[in-house]
Amino acid sequence: YFPNGTLEQFLELRRSGTAEPEYTSYITNAKLFFGLIGGLYYLHEENIVHRNLTPKNIMIDKHLFPKIIDFLSICFFFPPLS
Repeated sequence: YFPNGTLEQFLELRRSGTAEPEYTSYITNAKLFFGLIGGLYYLHEENIVHRNLTPKNIMIDKHLFPKIIDFLSICFFFPPLS
């Protein structure tokens, strides 16, 4: 369940000035940034490239952590054998 919608909706609330104060804090910014970096790191460690990472494909959960969605266009990559 994602009561905060997509990252695109979340950022639009912040831009419009109607976001809750909690949504604009440095802690929230850190959760979003490090959550996304951690998710991408995990995918790349598993040799997966998302190929369609946009604010519409990132959901924000009730604790303001990002979740990457829409894995329809992923690509597996395999490093060259040495």
